[in-house]
Amino acid sequence: MKHTRTSHRCIFGIFCCLILAASSASAQEILHVYPAPGDSVLLQDLIEHGFEWQAPEGAQKFRLYIIGGDIPPNFKVDVETTTYTQIFEQYSFWFKEGQTYTWTIAVLDASNNPTLFSDGAVFQIISDVSLIPTPTPLAQPTPSGDIDGSAFVDHQDMFILSSFWMKTDGSMPAGDLNQDSIINQNDLLVFHDRFGKPGDPPAPVSPIGKPRSLNYSPHAQVTISETPTFEIQWSAPAYPQAGGFVYDILIIRPDGYKIESKGIASTSYKPFKSIITLTGLYSVYLQARLDGVGSSDIVSGQFEIVLFRQAQATPTPVPQTADISGDDEISALDAAVFAKTYNTYKGHVSFNSLADLQTDERIDRNDLLLFQSYYAKRERNLAPPTWISADIPVIVNGIPQEYNSVELITPYELQLGQTDPKLGLAESYYARLTFSAVPGAIDYYITVHYEKRERNLDFFTGGQTTFTEKLIPMGHDEVIAIEVQAAGEGLQLGEKSEALRVIIPPN
Repeated sequence: MKHTRTSHRCIFGIFCCLILAASSASAQEILHVYPAPGDSVLLQDLIEHGFEWQAPEGAQKFRLYIIGGDIPPNFKVDVETTTYTQIFEQYSFWFKEGQTYTWTIAVLDASNNPTLFSDGAVFQIISDVSLIPTPTPLAQPTPSGDIDGSAFVDHQDMFILSSFWMKTDGSMPAGDLNQDSIINQNDLLVFHDRFGKPGDPPAPVSPIGKPRSLNYSPHAQVTISETPTFEIQWSAPAYPQAGGFVYDILIIRPDGYKIESKGIASTSYKPFKSIITLTGLYSVYLQARLDGVGSSDIVSGQFEIVLFRQAQATPTPVPQTADISGDDEISALDAAVFAKTYNTYKGHVSFNSLADLQTDERIDRNDLLLFQSYYAKRERNLAPPTWISADIPVIVNGIPQEYNSVELITPYELQLGQTDPKLGLAESYYARLTFSAVPGAIDYYITVHYEKRERNLDFFTGGQTTFTEKLIPMGHDEVIAIEVQAAGEGLQLGEKSEALRVIIPPN
């Protein structure tokens, strides 16, 4: 199939060259305005500006040819103006960053026959500077003894150190002061020398605070019909106390394309001017800037476009956990909070009901034992994700034109090639699968098993709960079983999800 497409593209290229050669004497009467020959343009600029040319006097109808990248070899479109600005709605997914394209204009007569061709103008799609934060490797400095992060080595740190006495499982690296993989008397001697001294210095603070209260109106999950009114809202940074902030925003669509706007003076942004039919999760990255001061750290979030909004389930009571600080993770901060409320009871000034893990209205050794158990298991206690939906592409000429969303329910099974078995293979390659997020997860690990070929494929999603073009189908008449696990700190894996079986029919 790939060889056939290449052949068609070559034939079309030869055809264009012959026509261009025949018209070379008069081709200069058509001028490429944008993109000009040799231009490097952003995809978003091409979407907003479209193609523009200067035509000879009296020309009223034109035919636009574009070749390159994934564009079908016979692509052409007829227009009656000297611009073509419908790229976004119809054909934007054909244009890829880093690829080169050639566009040509023909003047049509009253019978829609080409009478004059322009030269081919070559341009390239480039990528802009991204707002997506690049993760930096975590430094592993020698522990100072400041286990609770209070910037001072004191008795609170001593309590936490004693709670992990003789531990060798790495559950409290900040307490292993001599870094010999065990917390024992040698660490106590080091702690004794450092007691009463300053701890780790605080992390450097950005000169501008992050934009606050990132939210979405009317909801973080909107239907297709609501997209023209959809608005992203936020509050100005808390510091410095000055006006004049501007904001840069980047939105990554479910298909990977970018919507980007820079220098926004308001604290809201409407990304869509019309109804958008591309369903799925959209990732948002937002940064504040102030002249003469600099840029803030990047704040991120997500919203979702769906066909129909699902009814919200009634929340169930949250069981008692060791997340005493309420920051959705179990860490040294929770150990410090627990230490402050240890040996208290209901009515005591320092009593904290969240630390009463036994729920007996007092915090004693029994709660300490429970806290130690929860802390040791904090990375292995991640719940299994559940499958939510699959977006199945509608394939036309080997290219997905749109997607149909299918809700996934147990037992999870996805039958492809329903309209045409020959398209099952292409559908599996472009299918977009979505699963639920797991609290405490920093990434997700996918296991793909090809049942009839006894082969496996494994990968991380980079923290995303949606993935596509990852199944790499090996042929027709195949069953692909997919499982997902949440990964916590240190990429320690949680429980496996139920298997989703993707069935590719025989050709």
